[in-house]
Amino acid sequence: MPSAMIHLLVAQEIPGGDTPRFRLGSLAPDYLSRREEKDAVHLRREPDRYQALLRLADRLDRKDPFEAGWLVHLLADLRWDTEVIPAYRASLPPETDWFPLYRKECHRAGYALYHSRPWSRKAMEDVLEVDLNALRTCLTIDLPALEVFRRMLVRKHEESPADSQSAAFPPELLERFARETASEAAALLAR
Repeated sequence: MPSAMIHLLVAQEIPGGDTPRFRLGSLAPDYLSRREEKDAVHLRREPDRYQALLRLADRLDRKDPFEAGWLVHLLADLRWDTEVIPAYRASLPPETDWFPLYRKECHRAGYALYHSRPWSRKAMEDVLEVDLNALRTCLTIDLPALEVFRRMLVRKHEESPADSQSAAFPPELLERFARETASEAAALLAR
């Protein structure tokens, strides 16, 4: 599960991914705070997560920017969980409580992107611009919770340290991940 800015970096690589509804969709699956709910939405309980993603893609309107962004988010998480996290864990001593360290590095990487990308502030403004009551989707979404989530996310980035850096997730790694994920996402959205 990459940070919000990593999701927006992936979205930035996709044609049409720089629209307000796509950007919101690319962040929205993380609005849930309870782990069980979040795991269900992210298809982590599915025996074959990729096949579950394909089935969901067939149910959603992939031409709708919000639903397309949602699918790209899930694909990015799947790739991150299976490629980036195992490599990160392997870089640590075996007995390390890796998750708290991992979350700190993800936050640092996201904040570094936020403060270094010329489009990042506009992307966060776009996330707030979307009229949640106008969303038409078959996805079950708690709109008040999504509203709280998006405002908290923007505030957190605005207040983040401008000198943030991540040794574990340098910009080159993030850019390569974003390009590769966007390429795979284009095929998913074109199905």
